[in-house]
Amino acid sequence: QLGLPRLEVPSAPTKPESEATPVSVNDFLAYCDLPKEEIRSDVFGHRHPFKDIKRRYVFEIIYGQYDVNVARLQDDLRDLRARIRSFESDRAAFERLLAGTPWENRAVLERELERLRNNAVDLAAAAARISDGSPRDSAIASLRMRVSRLDEQVAERSLLLGREDVDIERFSQLAAQLETQIARLTRAIVANQTLLDIEFVVCPRCGASIDDGRGDAEHCYLCLQTPSPAYGRSDLIGEQDRLAAQLAETRSLLASRRKRKESLNAEIRKLQSERQAAGRELDDSLRIFVSDSAARLQEVAASRATVAEGITRIQDYLRLFEKRDHVQVELGQLKSREAELLAELDEAMARRDDVEQRISDLETRFTEILNRLSLPAFLQDAQGKIDRRTYMPTVGGRSFEALQSEGLAVEVNVAHALAHQLNSLAHGLALPNILLIDGISGAFGEKGYDPARVSAIYEQIIKACEASGGALQVIIADTRVPDVARDSIVTELSERERLVPADFLARLRPP
Repeated sequence: QLGLPRLEVPSAPTKPESEATPVSVNDFLAYCDLPKEEIRSDVFGHRHPFKDIKRRYVFEIIYGQYDVNVARLQDDLRDLRARIRSFESDRAAFERLLAGTPWENRAVLERELERLRNNAVDLAAAAARISDGSPRDSAIASLRMRVSRLDEQVAERSLLLGREDVDIERFSQLAAQLETQIARLTRAIVANQTLLDIEFVVCPRCGASIDDGRGDAEHCYLCLQTPSPAYGRSDLIGEQDRLAAQLAETRSLLASRRKRKESLNAEIRKLQSERQAAGRELDDSLRIFVSDSAARLQEVAASRATVAEGITRIQDYLRLFEKRDHVQVELGQLKSREAELLAELDEAMARRDDVEQRISDLETRFTEILNRLSLPAFLQDAQGKIDRRTYMPTVGGRSFEALQSEGLAVEVNVAHALAHQLNSLAHGLALPNILLIDGISGAFGEKGYDPARVSAIYEQIIKACEASGGALQVIIADTRVPDVARDSIVTELSERERLVPADFLARLRPP
């Protein structure tokens, strides 16, 4: 009935499904509405995160800020930042793993490794000296070497067996966790299938009938709230398949570890049997020669096995540090690439002179309207600007949040909205040329009410309508209308007369 022109909305910026924020015609109309609950504190709902991101997208679409190259750079930047977060998470996990342990300092590890290697050399020399002090008989020397070698092999296999036990325990716990997760996903999938397509025809609380027309496509007709995003059945089945594959792989690794454990046990039993046989043979050969050399040689062999195990363990820790260094290098390269993408994005945004010209014209119109308002003395002749990153208005270098006065916030909001409307008409931008304003005078209070400031706002609204040549429609709801706008009043409503007269449309004057 108001004769609004049809609005052609360009395609919204492409984003991944997990971060999608669709832009609809209602989001464009948000640039044409200054409701009472927001006009004193918000700029088109910028304090609400979900509204704010749509506000930015609508600005980019209307003023041509969005294009394919910019979208590609933004997608690349988003993927790059996801990788950076992943690397930073890996680095933090490594730091948490070693925090509070004796090996959190790399220099300490390297010194300990050097010490153990020197000990290994000393123990090898001590074993050689003990062997040289033994009888020269080649058979006895050979038996001693064999016994020492068997002791080292038994110690080495025992160490490997202990590691296999740790791996088996760890993989068993992982398999149990995966089975639990798969069972939970199965219940979720079954519940999703069972509860699908259930419609409430009566209220589950009071039993009254429910009209399914009380909601719309974006709101639940039962609770009238916006449904929260949920995972679909295909997502749950995909996650279940991934966990099942991981469970199969874990079970395969667990089986291989158990098989390896059995093999090590068999080797240890065989080596111990050989050691007992070699020991008895050596005891028979040395029944006359009693010496503690053999015992000392055994102690040296055990010490050498312990030192070898310590060297292996520290080398494993140092490999973790090497991986951490690799992550650090990768992280530095990714952050360097992030800086390059940001520079490319800024350059791509700056290359579009036509976009910058539209925004500059918006700032010019914004400044002109502000200067014709009765702003406080400290903001006289202040320039109105548009932040190129947030698309928020600033006045005299002050952000909108820095404006302490509700009246000043209303003045800035109205000037900003009028500037958008006049700029869209001048450049043929896809912005509906209707402006709804609620509660102008209420922001100026009762005791400190300044009629001059309110009159100045109405004068600028009337001038904007005249400058648009009748293309701009403005609807204002206010409790106190200044004399300058009295001729523009079509009808007045009160507590007694709340209904719109039947001849309301007939009273509207043609533009």
